[in-house]
Amino acid sequence: MKETSRVVSGTIVFIFLIFFLNMLSRLGLAPLLPGIGRELNLSHAAAGSLFIFVSVGYGSGLLGSTFISARICHQHQIVLSSMAVGTSLLVVSITSSLWSLRCTLYVLGFAGGLYLPSAVATLTSLVDRPHWGKVLSFHQLAPNLAYLCSPLLAEIFLRQHSWRFTLRVYGSLAILAGVLFQLLGKTDRTWGQPPGVSNIGRLLANPAIWIMILLFSLALGVNQGLFSIMPLYLTVERQLDSTQANHLLSVSRVVAFAMPLLAGWIADRYGLKKTLFASVAASAVATFSITALPMSWLGVSLALQATASVCFFPLGFTVLSRITTDSTRNMAVALTVPFSHFFGAGMVPALIGYSGDMGSFDWGIGLLGMTTLFGLFLLRYVQPDP
Repeated sequence: MKETSRVVSGTIVFIFLIFFLNMLSRLGLAPLLPGIGRELNLSHAAAGSLFIFVSVGYGSGLLGSTFISARICHQHQIVLSSMAVGTSLLVVSITSSLWSLRCTLYVLGFAGGLYLPSAVATLTSLVDRPHWGKVLSFHQLAPNLAYLCSPLLAEIFLRQHSWRFTLRVYGSLAILAGVLFQLLGKTDRTWGQPPGVSNIGRLLANPAIWIMILLFSLALGVNQGLFSIMPLYLTVERQLDSTQANHLLSVSRVVAFAMPLLAGWIADRYGLKKTLFASVAASAVATFSITALPMSWLGVSLALQATASVCFFPLGFTVLSRITTDSTRNMAVALTVPFSHFFGAGMVPALIGYSGDMGSFDWGIGLLGMTTLFGLFLLRYVQPDP
């Protein structure tokens, strides 16, 4: 039994590392955005719109993952995603025009989208139901680590190399991780259920799925969407140099790093719905405070905003796991996340970038904070606690 537990724990850690590189491939674009914009002579809106192509590709990959996981096991799909992400980054690193960059970023997003449904299905198959919240909370530390590391790694690499070299490093690591997981990963080799019309219809007929789509959209907007445009905001609107901006972003994510684990513990003790309510409310207030408080409070605002916004995701995936069955869980993730990723991680940075072109990034960020308050109304119709 101890050996089995050790094998399961090692597999969970391996999946965590692959998720980290998957997120780093996309989040790592944010601190490189000023350099990409200068080299390709992009406006703020055009630079922010790059994340729309990543998000559309990511959503397409999530939807396509349900067809692929019905034909290959979840472990093989995780391997496929990691190797495709790495290859896409290598191609992105040699692009020389805006449209070629947009096309390759779409492919990068698609490759990344293949990962999540199979990962959630694999993790929940490895442990018993009472431990799902803990395992998914640990899994959610991977994006937080990517948020923390991407500005620091960009600062290290950009001192002597270009953004292109940085992406080549990320791509090579993703390919290596995929190869090693194929050789060393130990999972149950489970398959997803084919996405038949009846299965999709049954999921979409559940109002809770639509509520979770809206909640994930808001959560991704105040987390990944805002993070993507923040280096541009800090260097343009707040007049910081790139080193100061990257350090400030990294420091703001230090406090937030372990919050998914704490959120899982709080949810187990006080209830999932109450914890979700607190997370959404704190995210909305902290996002608005970035624009409302003076410059001397900027670091505090960013830290509070990052801390509050990362709590939603392990809680949200726990809700999805509870309102679906084993055979439809990967499909629920594949239906929920694409729409929310398009709006939250794609449209939000593009719209805030457009706001910057119109004269003020602050207007766009403030509007995002106020819109997030709408999530408190949606939570009235969520009943996740057993």
